[in-house]
Amino acid sequence: MGNDILKIKNVSKKYGRKVVIDDLSLTIELGQVYGFLGPNGAGKTTTIKMIVGLISIDKGQILINGYDVVKQHKEAMNSVGAIVESPDLYGYLSGISNIKLYARIHNIKKDRINEVIKLVGLEDRIKDKVKKYSLGMKQRLGLAVSLLHKPQLLILDEPTNGLDPAGIKELRDLLKKLAHEENVAIFVSSHMISEVELMCDKVAIIDKGKVITKKDITKQEDEKENVYLLKVSSIEKSMELLTNICKCKIVNGELLIEYDKKISDVIKILMNNGIEIIGFHKKEETLEEQFLDVTGGKK
Repeated sequence: MGNDILKIKNVSKKYGRKVVIDDLSLTIELGQVYGFLGPNGAGKTTTIKMIVGLISIDKGQILINGYDVVKQHKEAMNSVGAIVESPDLYGYLSGISNIKLYARIHNIKKDRINEVIKLVGLEDRIKDKVKKYSLGMKQRLGLAVSLLHKPQLLILDEPTNGLDPAGIKELRDLLKKLAHEENVAIFVSSHMISEVELMCDKVAIIDKGKVITKKDITKQEDEKENVYLLKVSSIEKSMELLTNICKCKIVNGELLIEYDKKISDVIKILMNNGIEIIGFHKKEETLEEQFLDVTGGKK
């Protein structure tokens, strides 16, 4: 299994005749923040509820740490911490009382309680009642509770909803620390493109229950696909010349080329056939551009 902690294999889900998850496959590794990006209603929450066993799976299989979530649910959930929709906290109790309540259920020792409080940065406010907490503090307390039993996989459904910019940054920094320093795998669903790009190592874009594309945000420059935009004297003739050499299409009056070798070879072919190169630059497609492209502009 290696570093793979979560494997979703060809999973499908229907409500009546409506297909809400369509042959979904994903693999999440330890030590990475994996973004699950899609417009509202794309199937993100349904997927998460299937992972944690809150709703049934119609087809396919989900494995957590090698355990089947349907056939070996208890063993699978031993590796999971999750916040689905919002943290389940008692506002009339203090932060420490909330944590101790869950700690007793799971037989967690005092040292671990103090460890998670420090980890999420709530030392100064842990004795205050939760009803006095900001949304960001409630999220951090929810994370503390989820982390008590040292899960290898942390699942968060739209964790930045309702947070102000400062709260979002605090949460983002904490999640990256948990993944990269504590080796926790974090699966984050969101419709906020900018936050996913800042927070995540990898991302899968889902639309209408189907994963449309996957992207490795952490790839180095020389590992990324080479995409170029050329402004040429004759687009039609250029397309004819390059059809069998590389992927190319017309974008806003320019020639977009995907080529994994030296772009100078392509330019030489065009110039040798009388095509004038008027403009040329390498194109870096942002996550937002890719998201809007594959979802038809929905956020």
